[in-house]
Amino acid sequence: MVVFDPHALWWHCFQRGWDDRFSQLRRRFYCSRCYATDKRKVEPEFATTKAEPTFDLPMPPEREWKRALRRVRS
Repeated sequence: MVVFDPHALWWHCFQRGWDDRFSQLRRRFYCSRCYATDKRKVEPEFATTKAEPTFDLPMPPEREWKRALRRVRS
C-alpha cells in the first residue's frame, strides 16, 4: 500500500498532461511488487484516506499551486 500526498499527486499528473481522476489513473499506476515477481502490471485500487503520505513525489511550486486554485475557484 502506498499513500500519496494529494497535492503532489495532482502535480505529477499535471506535469505529464494526465487526467487526474482516479478512474483514469488506474491505467497509469501499477503494483511494483507484483511486477517484480510476476512481470505483469496489476492495476491498483484507489481510495481516499487521511493517513500520512508514505511515498514522496515532488510538491508543486507555490506559484503553480496558487494558479491552479484560482482556476478552480473562478
